[in-house]
Amino acid sequence: MSSNNVSSNTGTGLENVETSGSILMTKELFEKLYLSPHTTVAGDFRKRFANPTPLGLAGFLLALTPLSCCLMGWDGAGRDGEAVIGSLYFLGGLLAILTSVGEFLLGNAFSMITFGVYGGFFLAYAATLQPSFNAFLGYDTNPLLAPVSPGFLASFAYLLVFMALFNFIMFICAFRTNLIFVLVFASLEIALALAATSNFYGATGDIGTRLQTGIGGSYHFYRVLAGIFGFIAAIFGWYQLLGLMFEMVDFPIQLPVGDLSRHIKGYSERRGVKKSAHDMA
Repeated sequence: MSSNNVSSNTGTGLENVETSGSILMTKELFEKLYLSPHTTVAGDFRKRFANPTPLGLAGFLLALTPLSCCLMGWDGAGRDGEAVIGSLYFLGGLLAILTSVGEFLLGNAFSMITFGVYGGFFLAYAATLQPSFNAFLGYDTNPLLAPVSPGFLASFAYLLVFMALFNFIMFICAFRTNLIFVLVFASLEIALALAATSNFYGATGDIGTRLQTGIGGSYHFYRVLAGIFGFIAAIFGWYQLLGLMFEMVDFPIQLPVGDLSRHIKGYSERRGVKKSAHDMA
């Protein structure tokens, strides 16, 4: 392990990560700023490039928060988020993909995967809402009935199911970062599961009956619940973003995020195994 990248404090068990010049940060601070367990990588990109994590998190929140409000039907909002499709494309999607590339260059694998997949999900969701992609009309030629057709709702539900599976994996891995990030993934897990349940309920029964009864009370009930838990995830996310920004500008007030890295040791750390930069890259 190169001494100009990481210096180890054997007395406290903490690692100090050199980020620029002679400025060192603890391993816990690194995981707070990058939302990713620290890994040793070759090169000095972390000293040359800015931290992309807050950019992706801000884009994620600016897409998730209004979408959740639409699902909840707040103050006249409704449907599936067609009105905020631009934010899904260019904030939740584009900014997250750019952040994923930035995290790749810095060697932050966990953050790279998180922003890359969620950016792709927002892009996929926006494309589904985009009429030119013809996602609805393949199930019903009537443009009014197509978005609530049983075939479409049941088919789209499976994307939500497997997105929930991916999110669950990230939820488990987030226990190596901080409590706020864990709560974000936990809330998202419930939101995705409820959204999938809503679609499955909406796909049951005769379409005429479902329209007369509001496409089924359960469909709307679970969709609103999905919006509520999506909004809860956004609240935790906004807190995390504020804490990141305070840390980046060395604000006089710092927000606690419930660091878990010192309590949940990594596999190699428990076994006392030191990996080289080549092995970790």
